[in-house]
Amino acid sequence: KNHQLSITSHLLPVYRQLHAGVQALIAKDYGDWYQSMKELEPMAKIIPKISSKRVYLYQAMEDAQVRFSWILEDLRYFQTAPEVRMYPGLGHCFSLMEGTLGEIKTSGPIEKRVIDQLKMDVLEAIKGS
Repeated sequence: KNHQLSITSHLLPVYRQLHAGVQALIAKDYGDWYQSMKELEPMAKIIPKISSKRVYLYQAMEDAQVRFSWILEDLRYFQTAPEVRMYPGLGHCFSLMEGTLGEIKTSGPIEKRVIDQLKMDVLEAIKGS
């Protein structure tokens, strides 16, 4: 009432939903994936191991989970500048955004222009090796 939050009507349902999400991450179905994500080294340590090779970076600029600015910040760790492919207007999984950022999660299908660029990059990499 009067723009006030109720613990039982508003806060507890949100808490229960968030708690269920965390529980799902540590359950068997997603537990191994979640653990592997936690064990990843920071990009500053990963990049030097691969930066002597040709690297292509693809990033959807409207991805609600990974900001494109993070990719740009990590470029400084590369010995040789990677090929960076940024896709404005695409969200998570390189699909068209639906709604405002964070409102609706997009999970596919992958936009054709991304697949076309990936094909060209793979062919270029094969020719160069």
